[in-house]
Amino acid sequence: MKINEKSSEKQRYESNVQTVKCLLGGISEISKTRSDFIEKLASETDEAFISRFNNVRFDNFVERSFSKVSGDLFKASIEWDEEVIKKIPNLEAALSNMDGNGMGINNFVSNLISSTLVNGVTPCLVDYDTNEDVENTQANANSTTPVFKLIDQENLVNYSQNNNGDLTHFVIESTNSITPTVDGSFEITKGYEKNFLLYIIDRDLKQITVQKYSEDLVENDEGGKDSSLKQVGEDLVLKGFDKLPMNLLSFNTGQQKDPFLLPPPLLAVAHGNRALFQNQAYQSTILKISRFPIFVSTGVEAAPSLLDPFVWLHSDNDNAKFYTLETGGAGINAGKEDIEIAKQSLESSISDFYKAGQGMEQQKTATEAQINKDNELNKIEKYAKNIEDFLNKSFNTAYSWANPNKERLDFGFKINLNTNAFISAGNQSNLLELNKIGVLSRESTLDQFAKQGVLDPSFDITKEAEKINAESDKDLIDYKNPENIPFEG
Repeated sequence: MKINEKSSEKQRYESNVQTVKCLLGGISEISKTRSDFIEKLASETDEAFISRFNNVRFDNFVERSFSKVSGDLFKASIEWDEEVIKKIPNLEAALSNMDGNGMGINNFVSNLISSTLVNGVTPCLVDYDTNEDVENTQANANSTTPVFKLIDQENLVNYSQNNNGDLTHFVIESTNSITPTVDGSFEITKGYEKNFLLYIIDRDLKQITVQKYSEDLVENDEGGKDSSLKQVGEDLVLKGFDKLPMNLLSFNTGQQKDPFLLPPPLLAVAHGNRALFQNQAYQSTILKISRFPIFVSTGVEAAPSLLDPFVWLHSDNDNAKFYTLETGGAGINAGKEDIEIAKQSLESSISDFYKAGQGMEQQKTATEAQINKDNELNKIEKYAKNIEDFLNKSFNTAYSWANPNKERLDFGFKINLNTNAFISAGNQSNLLELNKIGVLSRESTLDQFAKQGVLDPSFDITKEAEKINAESDKDLIDYKNPENIPFEG
């Protein structure tokens, strides 16, 4: 495989990512490939198809779920151990300049979260941008501010791993918007279509060799273009490294065969959102068709192409017959059922995106108790811990650049979740139980759900309390199944 070619597995992964991006972009993105979402009828003109497409309601649950995590949950600041970070001035300076272009750590983490929600996993290359030679850069790493470069998965072309899962090579496509460098010496070559950075990791020699290739598209005899690669500049050798100075952040907390191809956490929500939109489109079409009878005639040489109540039909043929066919209700009812099934499936996917893991029934040791505690954390809390670990690893990677023999440090990174914007399934049960035993009033229970994002901000607590007083207790809340409480957004 050429260094600029992607494997079939990588292409399938990127197809899933594109599905999430398309739904996340809303109707404007979907419109670009509308025929992939709604089938065009054989007799339908392009104008009629576009008009039908534009009239279908689209509720963007992917965007809502994305915003709930990337926006609401991580609005709070990020903490770290100031006593530890102050001892290493260059790492302290990085907190306000994570990417080398003035991006602070809060915006960096925000971009990190957004990328990982869409892509499933985000690689981050730890680098030092200087104009000095490599040996000088490593020697002065403690006085040079490190750079943390998030790599877009579309720019990750290919890679290989050994039996232990360690990278043996890694290829990044370099463009004007992202240029992962090692010492600042790599620049975009003018006149070439694409540029590729090849990292070759030699664990035995403990060194990384970095090569730059440029791609030129040359016309062939068939009128098409062939890709031609050539190396630009000399090899750059980084000594003292037995692995690439890079870390991965993923939303998934389980073990995966290939950590670079973790599915996007919003993929199931995207599929569910797409299925609901399609079913609503089909239902809209059948409802429109069912409003008008279908004209049928026999023994008529020519019938008017356009029929309306003011058109008079006649035939000189005594055996001519005119009929109208009415659309049956079975198709409409089936469509309603399909929409309900699609809604239930989507709600299940959204619930899985947020809900807590199942705890162990029994615990005997301190280790098992910790495992039980971790399992009870909801996915969002686990994701926050992944970010904390990712930041600690990345800062330790930068620290070990110039201090390879020193022990790893604990920088104490902590992500403060915006708990007012999220409520776990366990908290739902607790609130409902308090309401059930009379400790918490109905109005206060609803108020808590509204404040913590379960109910829409426009929800009127007072009016709802009036409605509740007019209903029987059994119709209020399903206490035995709190997961059935609707989750907005």
